[in-house]
Amino acid sequence: MTYADKDHVITELLKDPVYLSRHNSLATHPKDENDLYALETKLEEELHDLKDLKIVSSLVKETQVNLDLMELENCYYSLYNLSKKLKSSRSFLKQSLHFQRSVAVHVDELRIKLLSTIYDILATKFWSISESSFEFHPDIKWKEEEFMMKYEEFKSFVSKSFFPDNAINNSHWLITDIIHSEEQERMRNKLKDIYINYIDFASLTKAVKDALFSDEYEFEWSDNNYTKLLITKRGALCIQKRIESFNNLLSFLEKGISNSDKFKLLTNLGKAIGIEFLRFVKSNATGIIDKNANSIKQQTLLLNDRLKTISEQSGAWNFDSDQISKLLNDEILYKSLLLDGVFGRAISDVRKLIANESWKSKTKITLKNSEMLNDSKEKEISQDNVGDEWEWNEDEMDDDVHNSTSKVPNSKSEDLNDDEDGWADEIDVDLEDEINTKETEPEDDAWNDEWDVEEDIKSTHSNKNSKSKHVINTTEEVTITELPKKFLSIMEKLLEDARAIDVNLPLTEDFKYKANLLQTVFFSISSTKYGNEWWQFYNDMKFTFDQNNDMKRLQELIYNYMETNLQNTKKISKRILSSQLQQFQRNENNPSWNDTLDNFLPFLEEELANITTHITQEDSFRYITRLFSFIFEDVIIQNILSWDIISEKNSENISELLKLIITSTQIDSLNTYPKYRELYERVNIVAMLLPLHLKEIMEMFYNGDFYLFTTEEIITWIKLLFAETPLRKDAIDDIYEIRNTPTED
Repeated sequence: MTYADKDHVITELLKDPVYLSRHNSLATHPKDENDLYALETKLEEELHDLKDLKIVSSLVKETQVNLDLMELENCYYSLYNLSKKLKSSRSFLKQSLHFQRSVAVHVDELRIKLLSTIYDILATKFWSISESSFEFHPDIKWKEEEFMMKYEEFKSFVSKSFFPDNAINNSHWLITDIIHSEEQERMRNKLKDIYINYIDFASLTKAVKDALFSDEYEFEWSDNNYTKLLITKRGALCIQKRIESFNNLLSFLEKGISNSDKFKLLTNLGKAIGIEFLRFVKSNATGIIDKNANSIKQQTLLLNDRLKTISEQSGAWNFDSDQISKLLNDEILYKSLLLDGVFGRAISDVRKLIANESWKSKTKITLKNSEMLNDSKEKEISQDNVGDEWEWNEDEMDDDVHNSTSKVPNSKSEDLNDDEDGWADEIDVDLEDEINTKETEPEDDAWNDEWDVEEDIKSTHSNKNSKSKHVINTTEEVTITELPKKFLSIMEKLLEDARAIDVNLPLTEDFKYKANLLQTVFFSISSTKYGNEWWQFYNDMKFTFDQNNDMKRLQELIYNYMETNLQNTKKISKRILSSQLQQFQRNENNPSWNDTLDNFLPFLEEELANITTHITQEDSFRYITRLFSFIFEDVIIQNILSWDIISEKNSENISELLKLIITSTQIDSLNTYPKYRELYERVNIVAMLLPLHLKEIMEMFYNGDFYLFTTEEIITWIKLLFAETPLRKDAIDDIYEIRNTPTED
């Protein structure tokens, strides 16, 4: 093009009406070609923006049309492209904020409408799910236009587009691109609901499992143009109805749902169906194998085969059909199943019994106690007939009971760190041996060691040749509830049902094991119903065992229960008294007595009131004697004996402490028990000697007041109370000489 031609073109462009209309406000036309080039560039940019915005407009229209035509998958991808375009288009982003927001709001409406439409189609057309009804349509018509939709295609689109990783995606672009956070959350909840109920089928799974594990619900299903599973509460179903119910559920899972959902639902439910079917067969073994109901057995076996086929074909879970086949054809297993059913009903009866608290009404009964006889020379009853701490002969326990339970703890728990020495030993003293010999018997600290009720010492002094017998009351009244009698009835019914299966069944190890289990269940559940009245629980359990001595497991549980209760009381007592003794050591001149007066004595008096009021005198004796022996000898006296020296002031403090406890805990009704009386005599003597001078203590010794103490015990007290002087040495030598004991080097 020549320069002249170029000038001609410019001249013609300047005459263009569009140009003139855009620049009519200019006083003059461009004076040179640079202005014209700039104008041309601007026009090109505007043209590009218009074309880009036209693409946005086309995508909006395309999305809307697809949505109107129910082309939901195409609509999804159109919307996806539109969202990308809005984020990447510079032409759109340079527009005014008002324009951008208007477009974004309109696109949000399309997003919300798409997701809402998908949700509505799933929740109201393909599926209709409630608590007891599940309706599925494989093909549907949508709205008046009668758009036809197939479930398989629609489900594939939803899964692929929204849940590609088979999980909820809270950051899906369709959600995060929405402007308003409230709408985002609402759409996020819809997406979550779609996954939970129509991808994972959580609500359907839960409803089926809840009904499956109950004997009162029946599954029904229908198959016309659509399938429907109905869960109906019918009450207790007979065996025939339960088998039909299982088959209906399997028919729904096999034929009533799409292939794409079958694997998921069988994965969710298959194992539960197998477990419940096995339980059903076990609990109804009698009715299924009954010779008069052979058709039921055949139906059960067919159902078993059907479950096996579904399991193998789907691969959703493993079902062991051989187990049920053996159960229905093996005689030994058959009896075992029947026994399981008997015990299952017994445990159910126990739970119902304890849940209905009408058994709490109380009556007084008389428990017979065995006579506790003792002689200073020999026991007049054979060792075989002597009961243990609670009149239980544990040597007669079956080996299986001993082997199946833990060893009974010793009364002196390792937690208490009790030392063993002469204070815990009982001294069997004869008048002629009182001065010349020291005889001690084995320490008595276990419930299963017989209490050695010794000779009445005072009677021995008055007549050394007489044999003293101490006879405990042969009958004592205690209060029991109705629970023992009702549980004994359950146990009797259990034996009758077991013998009905096989007369020798109660002799088998399987029966004994289950009987122990039933006793444990009874003991454990009932123990929670007595509140703080532990003595009432003890009386009920002991009466139950007294009426049926074959319940060895219950015997052992009662034993452990009392031992635990005693150990807890010991621990509390030791903690409080140790604090009081530490107070004496820290401030002997003006110690605080709060630990004793405000804590220990009220606690101990309440404990003793419960024991002496509510359990038998003989049981009270065993419990209280062990407790007092621990308090006086293992806590107070042993603690004091570990001191380097006892000051004069602390002698008075300790003496006062012992007197306070003696006064508060004296139980006259137990004075008939020599062991109890001797314990108190020993403690009284200690309380008496602590504030005395050495001369007064020696006078007591010469008078024979220390007949319950060993030589070493007397010497230990003298060394603790008095400084080393010639007078103390002479006193110790006198004791050794009179007791005919070798002196220390």
